[in-house]
Amino acid sequence: MSWVSYVTICSFLAVVNYMTCREYAWVLWVMGGWGLRQLIETADYLLARSERTEEHNR
Repeated sequence: MSWVSYVTICSFLAVVNYMTCREYAWVLWVMGGWGLRQLIETADYLLARSERTEEHNR
C-alpha cells in the first residue's frame, strides 16, 4: 500500500472514531501499527534501490 492510501484511510477512520467514540482514540492504534509497517517497507525499498544503483555503477 502507498502513503496516499495510508493517509486517506486513516483520515476516514479518524472521522469515524471522532463521530462514534470521542472518549477513546482507537484510531491511534491503527495509525501507529500501519504507520510502522509503512516506514519499514519504505526503508526496505530505499535500501534495496540504493544497493541496485551501487551494483549498476560498478
